Amino acid sequence: MHGQFFCGHLDSGHTNDRRTIRSFNCLDGDFNVQDFDLFRPAPGGNHFHRETTEFFFLVSGRGLYRLQRVSPDGTPEGEIYECVLTPGMTLAIGCFVAHASVFSQGARLLCVQSKAFNQASPDAYPLELIRPEEVDSLLSKAIGL
Repeated sequence: MHGQFFCGHLDSGHTNDRRTIRSFNCLDGDFNVQDFDLFRPAPGGNHFHRETTEFFFLVSGRGLYRLQRVSPDGTPEGEIYECVLTPGMTLAIGCFVAHASVFSQGARLLCVQSKAFNQASPDAYPLELIRPEEVDSLLSKAIGL
């Protein structure tokens, strides 16, 4: 990014019934920044990446991630881990780690991805780690009830 800079707002991205995502792809395609406003608890993620590392920072609210390593062909390997996030915490997720999340209503999350996001080739491969019927019990864990 030598000699380039950006100053402005993140693009509106997209909104649905559970979230708004604003994003920015770096000028030379080396990374992507996303800002998530989460309206209601629902499973998020449920995928893994082959070429993208993600760094998540929780600004507000509470959340829980489930993580599991996968082989290059997408086969789950080993244990499923759970990580509770509170405001100010960061979670780094490398390639070939399936991840899914659930957040409290009104949570805000920032994500930096190690490559630009391309809707035509999103580098996201499905693997369900959180089912909709688990949302309430997982939120109770995240909130500490």
